[in-house]
Amino acid sequence: MKMIHDIRKVFNAHLITLITGTVIGFILPALLPVGQYAEIKTFSLYLSLIGIFHFGFVDGVFLKYGGKKAAEIDKQSLVSEKRFLFWFQLLLTLLLVIAGLKLENNIVLAFALSLLPANMIAFYQFIYQALGEFSLYARIMYVTSFGNLIIPLILIALKVKSSLFYISGMVIIYYIVYLALERFNPFKQHSKIKWDFADYKQCFYSGIFILISNFSMLLFYTMDRWFVKLYFDTKSFAFYSFAISMMTAVNVLIGSLTTTMYPYLARIRDSDKLCRIRDYLLILGTFVSGSIFIFSFIVNHFITEYVHSLNIITILFAGFPAIIIVNVLFINLYKVEKKQKKYLIIVSILLVVSALAIIITVHLFHNYLSVAFVTVLAFYIWFFYSTHDFTNIQHSSGIVLYLFSFLVLYSVTTYYCNDIAGIIIYYPAMAVITYFFIGKRNPWSKMRD
Repeated sequence: MKMIHDIRKVFNAHLITLITGTVIGFILPALLPVGQYAEIKTFSLYLSLIGIFHFGFVDGVFLKYGGKKAAEIDKQSLVSEKRFLFWFQLLLTLLLVIAGLKLENNIVLAFALSLLPANMIAFYQFIYQALGEFSLYARIMYVTSFGNLIIPLILIALKVKSSLFYISGMVIIYYIVYLALERFNPFKQHSKIKWDFADYKQCFYSGIFILISNFSMLLFYTMDRWFVKLYFDTKSFAFYSFAISMMTAVNVLIGSLTTTMYPYLARIRDSDKLCRIRDYLLILGTFVSGSIFIFSFIVNHFITEYVHSLNIITILFAGFPAIIIVNVLFINLYKVEKKQKKYLIIVSILLVVSALAIIITVHLFHNYLSVAFVTVLAFYIWFFYSTHDFTNIQHSSGIVLYLFSFLVLYSVTTYYCNDIAGIIIYYPAMAVITYFFIGKRNPWSKMRD
């Protein structure tokens, strides 16, 4: 089945990213001073905002070519769009470099230098994803992953402690990947390329709602870290960032599903199939949450200085069943069904409500654990709310009881059991719960559909 084959390609690429990210995620905090590690995570937080600087152009290109085959597209138009994006990003880069120099801020300067290659890489990734060229998409991830592993390991071997070198390494990787993409670009055109500003305008126009929605979603995802950085000290931010790194390691695998599911969801009209996809993703989410015991074991035995992060990780990992449904299913469906405005509205509402809830809980409890709790709660609210936008995917009482049973089991095992006992008890018990609430009414043989 082609979908399974495509998922496998992207999954393997994300798996390599997961492995390299996990290795670096554990090594850096163990070897670097907390303050230097916090600076690296601050730069990473800034990088999460870099996509807004194409102002929806790349999203518009994605929507323009989504679902088409490589042979069906106008290559001259595509090359023209790429050329326009290059000069547009170069101009913004120069302006931000000037700002970084005036502010004498190395992080802003590094961010500015990352802008051009990062958004050009995004252009290629979106094109390959839109055209279903997942082999090329995966190669980008392979090169990026190995670069993100090798450069930090070299710096660690040289016993470099300064965050500036690690940040510089991240910038260099962007340029290496971008130059490689240009060198092996399969869409090169040697004939004269015309500027088509009407086309560029349409790309901006069609992509702006996706951009704003994605930016709101980005703020929704990173809001907890901004508040921890704002309200708490550097050490607390390092602990919270470490917890997010562990969560991100798992999200990398979820990303392989999110990337490949879009073109297939666009062809599904059967509500029964959509509900089965929801069920299987939900099961995956509950089993992914059990990886908390593995991460806890590693931290308790090898990175003891970050033991305080375990409470944060435990809370965040409880959200995976809702997180995977929202990311893989609902967000893709908002795009498939052209509900960009509804997507923007729900993300904006959740963003504002979550921000207010975080501010209130921080002032009431003076504890960053409340930030993690609000973040997870927001995803579950989205999980249940989205049935109003997609009436063909209703959460039955069995699904609600399944989630409730999961949360009870998760809470009991993470609170009362050590890491080994937790694994031994959690997974068999979760398998029984899954069979009772989902397996009986949803035979596994249907998964092939």
